[in-house]
Order: sequence, then structure tokens, then C-alpha cells
Amino acid sequence: MNVVVPFDFSDHAKSAAHFSALLTKHHGGRLHLVHVIVPIEEEPDYLPVETLNAKRNTVFEIVHFQELLRRRSVTTSCDIVPGEIADQVIKAGRRTQAEMIIMGTQGNSGLRKYLYGSHTAAVIDQSPIPVLTLPEGITFKPFRKMVYATDYNYSNLNDIKKVAAFAEKFNGIISLIHINQHSTTHSGNTGREDFEELIRNSISYPHIIFNENEHTDTAEGLRLFLQKENADLLAISHRRKTLVEKICGRNGDDDYSFDLEIPLLVY
Repeated sequence: MNVVVPFDFSDHAKSAAHFSALLTKHHGGRLHLVHVIVPIEEEPDYLPVETLNAKRNTVFEIVHFQELLRRRSVTTSCDIVPGEIADQVIKAGRRTQAEMIIMGTQGNSGLRKYLYGSHTAAVIDQSPIPVLTLPEGITFKPFRKMVYATDYNYSNLNDIKKVAAFAEKFNGIISLIHINQHSTTHSGNTGREDFEELIRNSISYPHIIFNENEHTDTAEGLRLFLQKENADLLAISHRRKTLVEKICGRNGDDDYSFDLEIPLLVY
């Protein structure tokens, strides 16, 4: 599988790249790094020596990092491009026919505002490609227990098909969970039976489990379910933007704080 990783040389970006390298090594495909140079002001016709050296060092460092990955039999490529981060990351995903964009969710203090704050949220909001966000310090391991949060909307079907294709790479179990904010004794049929029939008739992947829990707060109910299941990954449709914001944690108008302790996959 082809993946794109935004890369700013921080430890967390390197961690995301190493995670992605193992993923592509195990399942085939290419790891494409994208380093976006955020223009701060109009550059003069003649650049100072310090600026030229910094640009050369950027090229050298990213080539050196690629070489480290290639020594582990990982196929890599890279872009060093100016522009707006989310826009360039998404363009790279389309150009390389990536199946996934993988991003760390913490950055060095001086770089956080550029790559891991509002731009992470922007990539999630705008990308037509699934985005996998990784919590700080995570190491690669097969995703054996995946959770998909459903609202029983038929639009979930295509997402679940994609989750099933991803889970098949690991022979993983998919737990579909609906958090019902109202007691079933008062609300009657929640739509679970019809939705379950739709999924079973449309998706042949055998390892899908259906769950329904009650909780007045959807995000908190989902967190409790993740803990109970000891889940390896949470998948949510980007159409459920409010739930994505709640489960991640919203910090201001544009930033996600990403206090989730497991990888989050947004379709």
C-alpha cells in the first residue's frame, strides 16, 4: 500500500515515517515523504548564504533519512515543496495514488503550529484519502482489534468496506459500535437490525462484530468501549466531524489536541 507522510524532521514525524515504513514493508507499496516549506515572506532575488545553506541541509537531511529507510528494504520517494501544508500533502497523496496519509499528532514546540496543529485538522477535514493519525510514542504492530463508530447511516457502507479491506491485511477483527444516547426501552428499534443485514449482505469479510451501547455522551461512551475492547485502532467517518472533534479533543478554533491514546483512522 502506498502512503504519504508529512515530514518536518521532528521526532514525531520520524516516528510516523518509521511506523509507515514497517507498514509498507509488510504489505508492499511505497512510502512518500512530503516536506512543505511554509513561505513566511517574499524571498529576495539573491538569498543570504545562511538561507541557501539551510535549504541545502534540508535536502541533505531528507535524502539521508530516505537512505536509512531504504537500508531496511523500504521503497521511498520524497517531495520538498513550498506552499500551504494541507494542500500540498493532499496533492502528494493524489499524485502518488496513496491509500492513506499518515501523520504524527505531536510536534516540536517550534513546529507544532505549522504541521501538527491546525494543519492536521485541515488535512482530516479536506482529504479525500483516509488519514491515519498516530499518538506520541506509538510503535508499529499489526492492527488486530479495530473499532468503527457507526450512526447506522447507509453512507457508512463504503467506509466499512474500506476498513474491511484494511483489516484483511492483518486478519483483524472489526467491531462496529453504535452509541445510543437514548434507552432502547423508550426509543424502540434503533435501526441496528436493518443496518446489520445491509452490512452482512454487502461485505463478505467474516470478522465483523456488531455492538450497541447506551451512553448520554457519544464520545465518552466510545472511549469506554475502546478501553473495554483494548482496541488497536479507531475508525470514524469524516462526515461525523463533531464526533471526530470530541474524541480527539478540540483546542481552539482550528487545533485538535489529539488526546486519543490509539491510532485514529478518519475516512
